[in-house]
Amino acid sequence: MTDAMGQCCRKLWATILLLVSFVLIVLTVLLVEFFENFQIENIENDLTKTAEQIIKVTNEHQGIQQ
Repeated sequence: MTDAMGQCCRKLWATILLLVSFVLIVLTVLLVEFFENFQIENIENDLTKTAEQIIKVTNEHQGIQQ
């Protein structure tokens, strides 16, 4: 009887560990995707600001030359 209980307990712990591992893997994938998208958005915003500054300086320079 105790052997059957021990085997059942081991199966239960294995199932719990498997479920926790699966949830952690899913959360890891979601976090990686979130941070990747966050980084891409920040880089796009920085590039847009830099491009706007370049356009502003170029327009001012062309206005001075004319």
